Amino acid sequence: MAAVLAGGLVVAVPASAAPSTALIGACTSSSTARTSDPYSHTFSMRRYCPTANAPVHSSAFYDSNFASKGTLNAGNDWFLCYVIGSPTSGTYGSSNYWYYTHGDTYSSPAHNSWGFVGSGWINALDANITVGMPQCTFTFVPM
Repeated sequence: MAAVLAGGLVVAVPASAAPSTALIGACTSSSTARTSDPYSHTFSMRRYCPTANAPVHSSAFYDSNFASKGTLNAGNDWFLCYVIGSPTSGTYGSSNYWYYTHGDTYSSPAHNSWGFVGSGWINALDANITVGMPQCTFTFVPM
């Protein structure tokens, strides 16, 4: 048996059903950090959450705007707003929440690494990540 944190409760589940990495939900906010991106979006807070190495994409939807922009390195990374987009999955699970950030590296042909990271790469529950976070007023950024 393994213990898994589920909505603040510890629940015993068979080890075979336990996720490989438990969600910890340890996100914090900074309301003193004012951030602007190269697309004239301005944000008055940052939400910091633990992440795995994650792909950064130009769009939160699998459409003609969707492309790889770069990578967000594992660590305690910041996010500025969220979008409910296409289903996504990663190291820590899956949902249709995407979070806007600035990645650590960019890949050609992208000119920067501003973009969206799917929630499955963030080691926290969507309900914990979105606390106090605004919903993005956009769903994609240029390459």
